[in-house]
Amino acid sequence: MKRWAAGPGVWIIVYMFIFSMVQQLALAICVQGTMTTRGATYEQALDIAAQTQVPFILALSALIGLPIYFLLVYLRKASWSELVFQKLLTWRQAAGLFFLGILLNQAASWFLYLLQSIPALENIFQSYLQSMDAMTMRSDPRQMILLMGIVVPVYEEVLFRGLVFSEFAKMAPVKTALVAQALIFGVWHGTLIQGIYAFLLGIVLGRLYLKHRSVWASAAVHCGFNMASYLLLWLINLS
Repeated sequence: MKRWAAGPGVWIIVYMFIFSMVQQLALAICVQGTMTTRGATYEQALDIAAQTQVPFILALSALIGLPIYFLLVYLRKASWSELVFQKLLTWRQAAGLFFLGILLNQAASWFLYLLQSIPALENIFQSYLQSMDAMTMRSDPRQMILLMGIVVPVYEEVLFRGLVFSEFAKMAPVKTALVAQALIFGVWHGTLIQGIYAFLLGIVLGRLYLKHRSVWASAAVHCGFNMASYLLLWLINLS
């Protein structure tokens, strides 16, 4: 099979276009399902999806998107073992990186708590924290651990660190590529607050990816970061 010839910049655009389209498809599926099961109008179903179904939309995007990316890599005749899964981690390394993700989550939470005390930012942070608390409290923590704590972060690490970062590194110095992939990662989180801490997290994840030469390292931290709040809630429910 002939290798698909295209520059790194083209592949970054292709990867992000697929990422966007898959999210739109997942949203459409959830909205259609809500309209069918609840007899809601399109506007009502869209509002329900935005308020309560974001984790399912993101997880569905991952389940649809990953096979597409695997197919593209196959058509490019690139090696997944070289591009993404270069090295496996030991259980001790994985556990340590997962715990690091939990610590980073707590550090980010305290940082946001301090920022919301600034009068000029109070309204922005209050709105953000209320929406996040509402999504957390309305969801089954076991489902959130699976969807937001495993499926979504692994998908994002394969895309942003494994594929996008690799393409940036082919056409720019590593430090520039590191910042570029983190910037895209931050922008794709949508809101200003999420975008800022996603950018900073993207820098950390990118450096870990470079250090360990494996997406498993950044995925372990990302899983710990996303899972921290839901693990606490699950343990509270158990008690």
